[in-house]
Amino acid sequence: MNISQPEAIRSRLERVNSMDLNELQRLVEEGFQPNNVNLQEEIILCTMRRLLKGREPRYQQVRSLRRLVYRLGDTMLIAKTGFGETIIFQAYSILTGKITIQLIPLCTLGKAQAESLNRFDDVNACLVTAETKSNDPELLQKIRRCEYTHILLGAEQAASPEFRAILLDPQLKGRIGLVAIDECHVIDQWQDFRSEFTLIYELRRMLSTETVYFACSATVDQESERFIIDKCGFK
Repeated sequence: MNISQPEAIRSRLERVNSMDLNELQRLVEEGFQPNNVNLQEEIILCTMRRLLKGREPRYQQVRSLRRLVYRLGDTMLIAKTGFGETIIFQAYSILTGKITIQLIPLCTLGKAQAESLNRFDDVNACLVTAETKSNDPELLQKIRRCEYTHILLGAEQAASPEFRAILLDPQLKGRIGLVAIDECHVIDQWQDFRSEFTLIYELRRMLSTETVYFACSATVDQESERFIIDKCGFK
């Protein structure tokens, strides 16, 4: 493996806006090298500026994405509505080449999220519902073949035998890097009538040990936080 020195990394960061996707992902990957660990935050900051078309990302966006990209631990972000949590799991797959599974509470929210994701270059997001599976009978097989960067679905679809069956495919399992839980407060609030939300932790046993979890919400108190961490299998 070629070892990139920090000075070389900093030089390349100056031209991050002109990089193609493969070069961008190689740059991010080099942040794993021991001599570049101190540059991880700078790498994420510069790449997020590119994705945001020059706008300055928030510090907690950068910090959360760094934790996920460099597998520093599962992460929960509690921030007010409009903070911009979604850019974190939008950016994750672009920067790593890994697939994101995004769990959503409502199909209408999922449709809006998928449309937002697909506005990014190098993103191919799909929404898994009973309707989309009916409209495209090959949808689950396309997911199995790793044709999508982001897979958006509700807890019921994630808990279905047919979806769990494709997660057993070694190729797909090896490509899934992140499970993102949007509006994670519903795991606690809806536990009595959408019990599938409390079975999310089972995905952890099915996926690679390197897969990280991310949850975000604007409304989580300490008791709900403990419940979510337990039921989602957070580490």
